[in-house]
Amino acid sequence: MSIKILGPGCPNCEALEQMVMAAAAELNLPAEVDHIRDMREINAMGVFGTPALLINDEVKMVGRLPDPGALKKWLQEAAREQSQAR
Repeated sequence: MSIKILGPGCPNCEALEQMVMAAAAELNLPAEVDHIRDMREINAMGVFGTPALLINDEVKMVGRLPDPGALKKWLQEAAREQSQAR
């Protein structure tokens, strides 16, 4: 599972990265977490607010921190979709 955190390194961006890593660990899901801080790269992806969360290249949230329950649901759905695609 590919997870991208988009944001320049603001406190909410760092908090989102920690939330994602904690949720993935709690759910025992292998996840590659990449924190992209370059605003030109972020804008080139069509995202214009931060923090933003992409799971398997799908934008899940922009401009806020997600509810922890929603975050876990998104991770579980992505893991399920990934296992069905194999």
